[in-house]
Amino acid sequence: IEENPISLLRNSWKTVRSSKILFSLAMFGLLSLNGEYFLRQTYQPFFQQVGVLPLFMGVVLAVGSALNFLVVRYSYKLEKFMNLEHILLLHTLLQGFLFIALGMLGQPVGVVILFVLLFSMFNAQNPVVSDYVNSRIEPNRRATVLSTISFVRQIGQTLIRFVYAILLGYIGVAHSYKIQGFYLVLGGLLGYWLLVKCGCTYKIPRHEPAPLP
Repeated sequence: IEENPISLLRNSWKTVRSSKILFSLAMFGLLSLNGEYFLRQTYQPFFQQVGVLPLFMGVVLAVGSALNFLVVRYSYKLEKFMNLEHILLLHTLLQGFLFIALGMLGQPVGVVILFVLLFSMFNAQNPVVSDYVNSRIEPNRRATVLSTISFVRQIGQTLIRFVYAILLGYIGVAHSYKIQGFYLVLGGLLGYWLLVKCGCTYKIPRHEPAPLP
């Protein structure tokens, strides 16, 4: 029997709530919002502030996008060596430290390099989360479960943009980058702790799906 979209969404949210690992993934998403929109909206005035030539504003977007395509495309290879929670923690900590370094460094070449590296990391964990869901959720619910997790992140992204809009007026761009970095580091560690605490440590299989916890 075919389910309508509303029913699928409702049942998928119930699946997320009833599964410790999926609920923890949704919480990890809220604790590790990557600040992509915030960076896109502020990098041009920040480049001008630190003396980066206007030419590099377009170059970093092109290079960063190309690297991001490769990182997202091949991030699944980490699944051979690391558990799900380790991959998520690694991505989050790397982005956090890059944001902190970006807020502390005022040297133009270094700023350009850091921006390219940051841009290349955005959403790199998404394929890993998708692989996890594909391995543990029945086919007719996979897309909706992923959409539910993504929707939770989108709500968080919207709220954090309002927060940074207020912070920018009081502390400036560089200090806002540092705050974003510390938020990612602390959020990543807390999210990792939640995954470990609930017993949700897991290496994504490349064969038979495992039952939900």
